[in-house]
Amino acid sequence: MLRNAGREHIVLERRSTLGGGWQDRWDAFQLVTPNLLTDLPDHPYDAGDPNGFMTRDEIVARTARYADVIDAPVAVET
Repeated sequence: MLRNAGREHIVLERRSTLGGGWQDRWDAFQLVTPNLLTDLPDHPYDAGDPNGFMTRDEIVARTARYADVIDAPVAVET
């Protein structure tokens, strides 16, 4: 949305992979919102049970996949 608005921006990640603090906390975490409500702009939920609840690792993977799909400007710690 920032790109569409002509705004310069960058996503900063202090880890070597995108996904933030989700990656090293809450091993058994699951969303309390059904998957079907996790649509992102131009990226509807399309992986598995729409009435299920994503796990931590699925959230991290979906975030990274979305960044790839929209070609987000991401800088990770190296």
